[in-house]
Order: sequence, then C-alpha cells, then structure tokens
Amino acid sequence: GIVQQYKYSEDTNYDGTLQFQYSEEGQKRLRVRAKDRLGHVTPNPPLRNIGIDFVAPEIVGSLNFTDIGKFIGEYNTKSDLVVQIKDNDQPKVSATSELITFKDESASCSDSEGDAIWDCVWQDVEIKPVSSVSVLIKAEDNDGNTAEKTLSQSFTEDKSPPKIETFGSERVYENEHFVGGDFQRIIARIKEQGAGIDNKTG
Repeated sequence: GIVQQYKYSEDTNYDGTLQFQYSEEGQKRLRVRAKDRLGHVTPNPPLRNIGIDFVAPEIVGSLNFTDIGKFIGEYNTKSDLVVQIKDNDQPKVSATSELITFKDESASCSDSEGDAIWDCVWQDVEIKPVSSVSVLIKAEDNDGNTAEKTLSQSFTEDKSPPKIETFGSERVYENEHFVGGDFQRIIARIKEQGAGIDNKTG
C-alpha cells in the first residue's frame, strides 16, 4: 500500500501534536518511531490498525406512526414511531418535537435484515390532534459523524366512530338469536373508514 511519512520536526509547531489528514476511508496501519538526540531509534515500533470513517448516518424514509398511520382524531393519540437510519454500525438516534411527547428522546435501533438499514423505534409517543407534525431527528455513529433532518407528517382528520352494521348469532328465528347445534358463532360486522379498528383494546 501507499506509505505516508510525517516528521514531528517538519510537520508540527513543536506543541506536542502531530496532525495529518486522510482523504479516504477504510482501515489504516499506523506506526510511530522515535529518535533521540543521540541517534537512538525505537526498535520494533508498534503497529496499529485504525478505522477511518467520514460518512455520517443517513436519515432515510419518513415518519411511520405504526398504530395510527396517517389519521388523527380529536384527542391526544399514542402510537409507536419508527424512523429508518442507514449506517454500517448501530447509530445513536434521538428525536424532538413541539407537538409530540416522548417518554425517552433516544430511540431503540435494530437491523433485522442485516442490510445496514436500522429501524429506530420510540414507543408510545403522544401526538397532539393537529393536521401535521414535524420531528427533528438526530443521528450519530460510533466515530462521531452526525446528521440531522426534520421530517414532517400530514394527517387526515378522523372524527367518526366505527359503525356496527350487524351483530348476532348465525341462527335467527322471529328476531330471536340462538346458539346451538351446528350454529355456534356470534358474528359482528363493523364498518370503519378512517384509522382502522384498534386491535389492542377495541
């Protein structure tokens, strides 16, 4: 590989610091050799492998409110929030917003597909009943490279409750509902045109 040499006497101001710059990423091998005024040189100087990373995490995709999608009601609503971050290593990700309350501003990130796309999750965030929200996302990798981006989400207002169209047993006689024999089911047909049925508590 290419060997670059830096001399303390030529490349510094004698302030105890030797500064140099790499223009490419990847693994670099560094060796330090010292020489005193009598000409003695360090024998077998140590060699170190150093990883160089200049690329900041990339905030990709959009805000994903997994429990409500793109609908909002008349009251404060809770939902998990997912944002995707692209980086080779697990990033540190945080979020802030004037219209959303976070239990913890730091996200929990996982890469289930192994493709360097991290699903960063904030659980049970509380969203105010507004037509749109903006969230400032900040991401930092293990080497201190940072990125930030404001993501916005518009909502469709849903003020209508689900409508129960039919409810009863399969067997009906003179408007009376019966269960027995081959007719064991009670069936409800519900119409919902907005955010969808709440499968957790509904």
